Amino acid sequence: MNPPAALSLSKEPEANVARYDGLRTQKGTRQQRHLLAHRQGLVDEEYVTKSGDTRYRPGQRLVLRAEAVTEAVDLVEKLVTGLRSDAAARSGKSSSP
Repeated sequence: MNPPAALSLSKEPEANVARYDGLRTQKGTRQQRHLLAHRQGLVDEEYVTKSGDTRYRPGQRLVLRAEAVTEAVDLVEKLVTGLRSDAAARSGKSSSP
């Protein structure tokens, strides 16, 4: 399996979100993870507000699709590859694991 293409990140987080559609998805994924970890998947007003996910109302259970989980894992792999590459470039080392 080939490593995912790296995302080169800006020092400004909001600039990164504007540049990469996948990072927009990550915001919703992070909010979903929070619900699963801390609210047993039960949607609250904070989730709706922070994620912008209008499919749910407070009190409903979060439903995850396998495709959404795969996309989230792919995005995390790209982010890690980009971070390693950026760190290696700053330290003058190769970015190979």
